[in-house]
Amino acid sequence: PEKIIFNGVGKTAQALTLAIERGIRAINIDSFGEIETIAALARQAGKKVPIGIRLQTGTGWAGQFGFPLRNGHAIEAARCIASTPELQFCGLHFHLGTQLTQSHYYCEAIGAALGFAAEIRRCCSLETRFLDIGGGFGVPTVRGLTERDRQLLNRHAIAPPAPLPEACPAPEVLLQDIFTCIAERCDGLGLDTPKVFLEPGRLLSSTAQILVSSISDIKELPSGRTAAIADAGINIAHP
Repeated sequence: PEKIIFNGVGKTAQALTLAIERGIRAINIDSFGEIETIAALARQAGKKVPIGIRLQTGTGWAGQFGFPLRNGHAIEAARCIASTPELQFCGLHFHLGTQLTQSHYYCEAIGAALGFAAEIRRCCSLETRFLDIGGGFGVPTVRGLTERDRQLLNRHAIAPPAPLPEACPAPEVLLQDIFTCIAERCDGLGLDTPKVFLEPGRLLSSTAQILVSSISDIKELPSGRTAAIADAGINIAHP
């Protein structure tokens, strides 16, 4: 349990109760409702629960969950946690998106998160002991579709070319930039360097993954194309 950080936007009361009872390392919250729920469950269990705050840093995926820095919700959440005796603040978390291949996205978010860490230490006496920078690291087996890819696929059923491995930086290069950014930013703000957590699921497993799909139906389209209906999507081939 001490190795587990509980993320996610759909945490149930049952799951939170189990996490609190087992004494996991931290629960990353992303809404004010979660603060109230966890505090109530902690009172029932007679425990003090370690809490991380999930931030919207203004970088990356615009639809992410968490407390925005720009509108004051993040600092309000920090003050609420600081004044709730059942909760013990211990870290910050963000997630920027997927298939990110440039370190500057992470460095911008890290700068914003550590600036916030300095602010809450100053105003709320809260120490940031860990920084969870999420995942989304680009992998050589995946690439996004360009507008040209979409047009060729939709209009002419021409499949897009495979990803180019050389277009994706080696993980150690990306991570070296990230860790250098963290060290420099902490030094500039006078912060102790927090423990850094990553969520590198696809980074570790992408080259070992295979998509297996079954075809449930074959349909002839008015355009003359043949459509194979699969349980992992619709695949269109030349007639």
